[in-house]
This record gives sequence, structure tokens and C-alpha cells, in this order.
Amino acid sequence: MNDVLQKTPVLIVGGGLVGLSAALFLQHHGIGFILIEKNHGVSALPRARGIHLRTMELFRQIGLEQAVAEVAASAWQQGSFGGARRGRTLVEAQPLISVAAMQKKLAVVGGFAVAVRRLPTDAG
Repeated sequence: MNDVLQKTPVLIVGGGLVGLSAALFLQHHGIGFILIEKNHGVSALPRARGIHLRTMELFRQIGLEQAVAEVAASAWQQGSFGGARRGRTLVEAQPLISVAAMQKKLAVVGGFAVAVRRLPTDAG
């Protein structure tokens, strides 16, 4: 087995908003990790559409609230949930964040750089 994998305390599977957030928190606390992601870029259909208020409170505790808020502000877009319209009133009432843009920017927010490793996968 690869020596790096044997000595890494945490394996994060997935480079979405949750995986990248977990990586930022672990890095802040000095805990080693490997983050793996099967896609070569951000997912076209991400499972998360934003960051919850409690997560922002945690970002505040590690000094990243302002940086994350600035990234989020630059990623807002209106009109879709995963590319499909779901109702004019809802969209007008709550602009939606571009998760793809947020993922790209969150990987380098606040001076942290999260390295995402892509490992070969089995075909079956």
C-alpha cells in the first residue's frame, strides 16, 4: 500500500462544498488529510446548493467567514436549481449560488490551498 495513504489520518471522499469545507477545518487544526475526487472538474449536478448558516459560524471561528462571504457574493446567479427552473416567485425571492463557482473558489479561500488528488478508478 502507498506509504502516504497509510500515514494519513483522514481520507475525504468528494471535493464538493462539504469535502472542501472539511479539508479547510482539518487544515486549520493541523490534521493531515487526503481529499480525493472522481471528477476532473466540478460536478455538473452538485448535491449541495450552498453553505448553511451553521457552517458560516464555523468558518468565523477559524477566521474565514469574511473570505467565504466574499467568494459567495461573487458566485451568485439567478434562475436555476441544477439547470431546471422551479418557479419564478422562488427564484426572484432567493437568488441561488453557483455551486461550481463556489467549489472552485473555496479550494483556495483565506490563504489555504486544498490539494485535490485524482486517483484512478476501477472500471467496474
